[in-house]
Amino acid sequence: MTRKQIVFYTAFLAVLGAGWGFTQPMAKIAVSTGYQHFGLVFWQMVIGAVFTIVINAARGKRLPLGPRYLRLYLVIAMIGTVLPNSASYQAAI
Repeated sequence: MTRKQIVFYTAFLAVLGAGWGFTQPMAKIAVSTGYQHFGLVFWQMVIGAVFTIVINAARGKRLPLGPRYLRLYLVIAMIGTVLPNSASYQAAI
């Protein structure tokens, strides 16, 4: 790995870490202005879904949409996004 790559990846990790650390103060600001946690989670999931669709369209692939896959997507969404973020927003209140 070159020195330039090391600097790039270190800066990239620093930006990702700062973004992740910034989520709690932003959550506090969002809920203190009266937004409800389910609305915030809904829009977060919509934005994530749009990005996923755009990335898959650029790759020329589609997400499988059979019943088995939809159940898997639902479980992943509940465990990975809805429940933790709802709890985080509730704690920020």
